[in-house]
Amino acid sequence: MKSLPKTFRQLLQYAFVAIIALTDFACKKEEPVPSTPVWQNTFTPRLENNNQRDTVFDDENITFSTSNIPSDRYIWSWGDGSKSDTTHTIYAIHQFKRIGMNIVKLRVERGNTYGEKTDSIWVKHHNIPHCGFRIDSDDSLYVQNTSHFVANINTENCQSNCSFGYQWDFGDGSMGTGYHTTHSYSSTGRFMVKVRISRCGGSDTMVQKRIVVSGSSVTTAYKCLCISPLGGNPFLDTIQVQNLPYNPIKVEGGVLRRSGTTNRYIGEYNCNLNGCETYTLDVFNALDSIQYKVAKSWVEYTCSGRKL
Repeated sequence: MKSLPKTFRQLLQYAFVAIIALTDFACKKEEPVPSTPVWQNTFTPRLENNNQRDTVFDDENITFSTSNIPSDRYIWSWGDGSKSDTTHTIYAIHQFKRIGMNIVKLRVERGNTYGEKTDSIWVKHHNIPHCGFRIDSDDSLYVQNTSHFVANINTENCQSNCSFGYQWDFGDGSMGTGYHTTHSYSSTGRFMVKVRISRCGGSDTMVQKRIVVSGSSVTTAYKCLCISPLGGNPFLDTIQVQNLPYNPIKVEGGVLRRSGTTNRYIGEYNCNLNGCETYTLDVFNALDSIQYKVAKSWVEYTCSGRKL
């Protein structure tokens, strides 16, 4: 047999390679393309400024929180150029970097569903007094409750090798000494607290702060029946409520503030990595009866009862 022309042999080789390639492609199992999850906006979360103020300072830590409902993650955007914080807890703490109006945005994700809520907050520059002293205390105090006042040093140029002297004026005719002192007011009102700080080799510094003293030191006891919707035996509970019907009130050491003009008080405290205790309390019938709900990370129960 005569040998095939070289060109014809090359064509047969090319055809054979093409057939093998097509057969291999046809035999390959088509792999599924992973689908991109579709996010759905199905709810609106609660976004609360726990400092209870629309205007804050640029040198303080502000706490925000949301509902105590199990979720995958929480994304907090601060509106001041800071990087968003992603957490697995229902609260976040932030110190704002920009003066003026900032829009806080919360995104809560649960599976492929999410909800978003925004809130506005006005940030002011905190004019630090000479030598960087400030008075640390609660802004709202209670009648006949022992309150703490601290003359805090917050800048390094205040440091000295000699001792400081502190003279307090609590605005109601009472005086005190020491960088940490306590005072109890006997009446309600607005008071200007002042402290004069003296040190060797430096001029005296005067720092002041206006506070509000409200309510009554009278504590009211209520005996209540508590039931958990998750099951379990009902039980009796006696709680102590102070400062009714003023705003804010104290319940078992926690501070609750009135929601709007109603006699509903809400507060969150004992916060940790597992969440916060959410406390909701309603007062009825001229303070004769109450109903409250406590939601913790592992249990929720409602209680109702009458004044003892």
